Amino acid sequence: MRFLHTSDWHLGRTLHGQDLTEAHQLFLDHVVDLARSRQVDAVLVCGDVFDRTVPPATSIAQLQDTLRSLTAFTRVILTPGNHDSAERLGYGADFYRDVLVVRAKLEQVGTPVAVGNTVVYPLPYLDPNSARFFFAEDEPLPRTHEAVMSAALRAVDRDLVRRRADRPDLQAVVMAHGFVLGGTATDSERDISVGGIEFIPVSVLENMGYEDAAPSGGVDYFALGHLHRPQQINATVPVHYSGSPLAFSFSEATYQKVSLVVDLTAEGASVEAVPVPQKRELVTLSGTFSELTSGIHADAAEKWVRARITDAVRPLDLVSRLKEVFPHLLHVEYIGSTSSAVERHTPQSSTKNPVETICRFLNSVSGAEVTDAQSELVETMWNEAQAQK
Repeated sequence: MRFLHTSDWHLGRTLHGQDLTEAHQLFLDHVVDLARSRQVDAVLVCGDVFDRTVPPATSIAQLQDTLRSLTAFTRVILTPGNHDSAERLGYGADFYRDVLVVRAKLEQVGTPVAVGNTVVYPLPYLDPNSARFFFAEDEPLPRTHEAVMSAALRAVDRDLVRRRADRPDLQAVVMAHGFVLGGTATDSERDISVGGIEFIPVSVLENMGYEDAAPSGGVDYFALGHLHRPQQINATVPVHYSGSPLAFSFSEATYQKVSLVVDLTAEGASVEAVPVPQKRELVTLSGTFSELTSGIHADAAEKWVRARITDAVRPLDLVSRLKEVFPHLLHVEYIGSTSSAVERHTPQSSTKNPVETICRFLNSVSGAEVTDAQSELVETMWNEAQAQK
């Protein structure tokens, strides 16, 4: 079996207010072209198809067009993540043709999708608040991601034991959405911690939810979603995150976004990371205003820019003047020459004198001492404002 492993499309998301519709379309065209050129048997989308439970109309149209194109020549298996609404994403799934499979219900956990000599077990995002009751036996499971994922994988394993009794060479893939220990997060994933516990030990995947080895012998590949950095988890079985197709924070600017083409053979899983084309690069520039606008960063004019300004005194009209040099400027941080941005924008004061507090704030954001004349002006304005109450 050859399949394309993707996840975390987050259709409808923005980047510091920047609309990403065109960037997403570039990726979606890449998925269709890659799936066609590599003649994959299926495209796996492991959760977070949309960025929010009620996606914008443009994002819905993008998904419809992409699914229409893909299902003209291959199969698509899709599951919801923690950003999606399982009910909305799975609406109408019972009426879809075999070329499009959406698994959004807990009742479907453990029921595979046959693709050639391989069975794919799609798991929707398992919210412990509800899944702990669904998988309960004598009493509800602990309210953790580890507990509900373990229960789901045991259900998968029971089905796989039965199938491998007749076909010992049957290969199996599990699609899941969650934070497996050993993975590296970025700044752009939504916190899914429940009661402080969001992690799934890798042993849960290796043993299919059992304390010891899984009766079925385990699966051949775990296709994971949730973490936006593409990575392989150190485990006794192949466990891969495809990562998000776009960078949704500047913390993701240092590594390449990819789609994973996976070949399953009798020898195991072979994984190829294919770069995803990007509309623009992301870059962080640090220095004084004069340094950033001197021309030494001319190559950043067509990139999405985060600027960190280190002037001792905050320049006037900072953002508008920077945009003249960097038209695609997304974010500006004034960090000054001696203090961090947090320190400068959250001044601490023990005084209850409002004029003094205001002056401390002005000193914090400007980096310059407030003069007597300025202090008197602040006091005058404060007294006038109080008199109008």
